[in-house]
Amino acid sequence: MDNNQVITKHQKIQIHTLLGRYGKVRGETVSSEEKAVLVGRFTSGRATSTTAMLRAEADRMIRILQSKLNNQGSENRMRRHIIAMAHEMGWEKISPVTLSEEGTPGAQLRAGNIDMQRINSWCIQYGKFHKPLNGHNSEELQILVSQFKRVYQSYLKAIKTNFR
Repeated sequence: MDNNQVITKHQKIQIHTLLGRYGKVRGETVSSEEKAVLVGRFTSGRATSTTAMLRAEADRMIRILQSKLNNQGSENRMRRHIIAMAHEMGWEKISPVTLSEEGTPGAQLRAGNIDMQRINSWCIQYGKFHKPLNGHNSEELQILVSQFKRVYQSYLKAIKTNFR
């Protein structure tokens, strides 16, 4: 295959699909300006539109975007693992709920929604890198998960000890 051939329709579709997925993962769509900058980086400034890319440039961009998305997937799994442990420890938002039909206020119950502010506060105060959960990269998350597992295991041990 000649690397100086222009991008294929399939490659353009793939790049735009990957950019869309990347935007969803990070919670913010990739703007046309940002896309133009990315294309410029992969074409050494020669182009700002995928239409003007060469096949080899498009292939490289696709590989890197796929790699980034795969990495984001593993990062999100680690974040969800921390959130699941926090959920099991009862780190949920508390909201007043009326329990009786007479309208008397009931006890405060957990609403089932995770208290992300509490998780982020813990990460900032006790985590090795002192930043919110979503601010950690893959390597940092591995360490943070280990730290949080120790907190979770301590919690489980305390429960076990109290029920003997």
